[in-house]
Amino acid sequence: MGAPTTTVRVSVDTRDRLRRLSERRGVSTGAILDELAAQAEEQDEVREWAEDLRSLPADQRRAYEEELADWEAVAGDGLSANA
Repeated sequence: MGAPTTTVRVSVDTRDRLRRLSERRGVSTGAILDELAAQAEEQDEVREWAEDLRSLPADQRRAYEEELADWEAVAGDGLSANA
């Protein structure tokens, strides 16, 4: 048996948009809503992370940015994580 379900009230326009998306992708409207909810949660996390970064003192933010640049410089070095 699948996960429990519920009814969500949306405007007719939103329902129609969701239906078009689901038909285009060949998935259920529920799958579209799952994807949109996951995207919204991820956007919130990124926004919170950016706010946290902005709230750091300038020296700590600079140190973080320098370390990030170091990691980005080696990200495409071709070495596997298991090497």
